[in-house]
Amino acid sequence: MFSSLKRRSVVFGAVVSLTLGAPASAADTLLVNGRIFTANPASPGAEAVALRDGTILAVGSRADVEKTLEPGYAIEDLGGKMLLPGLIDSHVHAVFAGFTLVAAELPEGDASVERLAGFAAEFDEERTRHDW
Repeated sequence: MFSSLKRRSVVFGAVVSLTLGAPASAADTLLVNGRIFTANPASPGAEAVALRDGTILAVGSRADVEKTLEPGYAIEDLGGKMLLPGLIDSHVHAVFAGFTLVAAELPEGDASVERLAGFAAEFDEERTRHDW
């Protein structure tokens, strides 16, 4: 059994946790009044976006999107600005990536053989130092 002090500590900890922890509704946000681009050819635009803790919950009509949010959500007016999905190109074509490993980019007008040899030597030293 808990002693009185332990019980009070547990209760106090729970109260502090509930008080300081962000409720779900505070983390819910509705983005509206913007030009929302979805990148979906079947439905390229939307009226609203629902977010929870930075994660997209729903995209679509405002009425449908609001259904996914907890009561007390924040509304962020985009003021007619464009909202785009994060465009992150994390892929590489192996052939083109290989070209970058065997190519040297020298300043324009500096294409002497001596300068190219110096670049190759510097690269080789760096590679040896880092064991690439």
